[in-house]
Amino acid sequence: MLTNVLFKENDDEITFKKIEEVSIRRNSLFIPIILTCDKEEICRRLISLDRANNYKLTDIERMCSLLKNKSILPIKHKNLLELDTTHLPAEESASIIVKHIINKTKENKQ
Repeated sequence: MLTNVLFKENDDEITFKKIEEVSIRRNSLFIPIILTCDKEEICRRLISLDRANNYKLTDIERMCSLLKNKSILPIKHKNLLELDTTHLPAEESASIIVKHIINKTKENKQ
């Protein structure tokens, strides 16, 4: 599992394709997941101690600058899940993701 933010302006489409190719070479199921969230909620979450303890970005100014000046890479894929997490607790988001992965795994075995 990889987690990252891919931006249109950074030519991150190349990165996305490389990750997909690695998955294909490994004969693994590729399931891209896009988590979205309101900017205000992102800023609130950025300052949480949990993020710092997990070595995640906690710099509000840097994140807000990225969100203001760049566009998230649009992704189209048959296994895509796009989930707005603004009003969801982490446990519920995780549950939705796991269910999606299970469903896509079943679909791809048929």
